[in-house]
Amino acid sequence: MPTNLTFRTGNAVSISGAETSLAVNGGSTASGGVQTLTNKGVYCLVLSSTAMVKGDEYRWRVYEKPSTGAGQRLIMSGTISDAQSEAIFTPHLMLGIGWNMTLQRTSTSSRAWNWTIRQVST
Repeated sequence: MPTNLTFRTGNAVSISGAETSLAVNGGSTASGGVQTLTNKGVYCLVLSSTAMVKGDEYRWRVYEKPSTGAGQRLIMSGTISDAQSEAIFTPHLMLGIGWNMTLQRTSTSSRAWNWTIRQVST
């Protein structure tokens, strides 16, 4: 059975100090807090910014509900700092009850980011 990849992408998206919902709004700041998707699948987040310089810092986060009716919880996060020459890939995660992936600037100025959320599908 062939395997396909489904993509959500944003190119040259400027990330501010507000937590930005990549999965739901395609690079826009989510109003009213972090929103959720219920598309079941195996996903990974790929982040790339060649515009980062020494002193820059960003935090990526992945949220998921542990069960139907439960509140959304942080399940994985990481910090990206200073100049970057390589893209960042998160591990593949099984998501689907109520998930989201976000990016937030935690210091200095906003920078342009290219990002992709990749879903493995059959």
